[in-house]
Amino acid sequence: MENLPPFHRRDFYHLQKTLDEKSNAIVISGPRQVGKTTLVKQLIAHLLSQLDGKGGKKYEPNRILYATPELITSVSGSNPIGAILQTYEEIILGEKLTSPSKPTFIFIDEAQKAPEWAETIKPYLDASKGMLKFTITGSSRLSLIEKSSERLPGRHFQYLLLPLKFADRLKLRAKNPEKIEKLLIRARGFRDDLLRSIDKKDAAIAQVSATRIVLSIDKETENFVNQELQNHLREGGYPEIVTLESSQEKYQRFETYVSDIVSRDMEHSRKPELARRLFVNLSKLNAQQVKESELRQSVYGQGTGSPTTIQNYLLDLEQLPIIRRVYRNQSNKNTRQRKPKIYFCDTGLRNSAIGYLDGEISDTENGFLAETVALDHLLRLLFKAKGHSGNVYFAKEDDQSKEIDFIVRDQADKAFLAVEVKYRNSFDSSDLQEMTRARKENPGLFCVALTKNSVSGEKGMLVLPLWLFLCCA
Repeated sequence: MENLPPFHRRDFYHLQKTLDEKSNAIVISGPRQVGKTTLVKQLIAHLLSQLDGKGGKKYEPNRILYATPELITSVSGSNPIGAILQTYEEIILGEKLTSPSKPTFIFIDEAQKAPEWAETIKPYLDASKGMLKFTITGSSRLSLIEKSSERLPGRHFQYLLLPLKFADRLKLRAKNPEKIEKLLIRARGFRDDLLRSIDKKDAAIAQVSATRIVLSIDKETENFVNQELQNHLREGGYPEIVTLESSQEKYQRFETYVSDIVSRDMEHSRKPELARRLFVNLSKLNAQQVKESELRQSVYGQGTGSPTTIQNYLLDLEQLPIIRRVYRNQSNKNTRQRKPKIYFCDTGLRNSAIGYLDGEISDTENGFLAETVALDHLLRLLFKAKGHSGNVYFAKEDDQSKEIDFIVRDQADKAFLAVEVKYRNSFDSSDLQEMTRARKENPGLFCVALTKNSVSGEKGMLVLPLWLFLCCA
């Protein structure tokens, strides 16, 4: 396909394998502008490039249909997907999609433009006996996409596509791609060691591996990685933003994203100016505890705004997903949801709302940003390792006490991992006091401290650089 970037993000390889081997339907959801359309086009190009072992094409080009958003909206009637599939059968294939004679692939981009898409493709999947595969993308709220996909029969695979990972940024911006690729391969090996350390509660496994990687990189690579980490904290991972050089252009793109979010994507946003005010106020409170009544007052001023409106707006932003809420780690599940911490899924989107894409950023603010990207990659790492992201909380005895940034509980609600972000130039054992105390209370807890450049390990306590943790997720 024309005009496709040569760069492939990590998600591509995961979905490529899934497309080749596993599911009858892949449902890719996520915020707008994170790269879903580009990813779909790259998957199609992958199929077209496959050979059959005899020098010929493995898949016939006419057996790959790409329904673009423009095509879907141009078709009149209540069931545009059905009309497109029927036309494809009659004019291109010359056979029914319910009984294709050869492997056939259907890609439907921005399926939320046809709300009944799941009901439309279900009969085809029921009858095609694995010869027909659908790949669906959707930018609307996760609850709608997930609810629709639940109606699909057989093996279907749901995939949440988010902005680029830090490792993707390094590959995309590397001036020496081979050197960075070698580093990332070693980081993926470190990921396996890290997961073994967590399972065995033995920091030595990951500490030895991390030390070897840190000592092996040259000064040029180290400087590049540290500079790109700072860029990642400031700009986030939206693909278009990562490729831009001008701060003004970045602000303009983000302004378009935010305008679309508050005026088009948020289901309950009847007053976009109110939703925008909430967005800006949340941006100022990123990585901090937020009390809903205080948030409501900051949005409405001295007025008496509706609590339900703020609750609905927060739910909308969470389901898009633009923000995450992390609740306090407490044994009583009923009290966990009081005064959560708010994190943006992308630091650049958040920073653009309050003018932080350029200029000086304080050490405190830099720490909040490091905490935000650490949470994002922690959730991705857990999902990749365990097939789910667990339940992540923060630990704090009361409003005056120190906290542990993240406590991860397993599906049985047992805490097994603590993560603390200490992203600053100075670091010593006093920074580990809270995790040391927590581990005495719960010997089964494995603790990880993420720093700028320190590496150490002792029993169930591991210290490693933030950049290495981000590279392995």
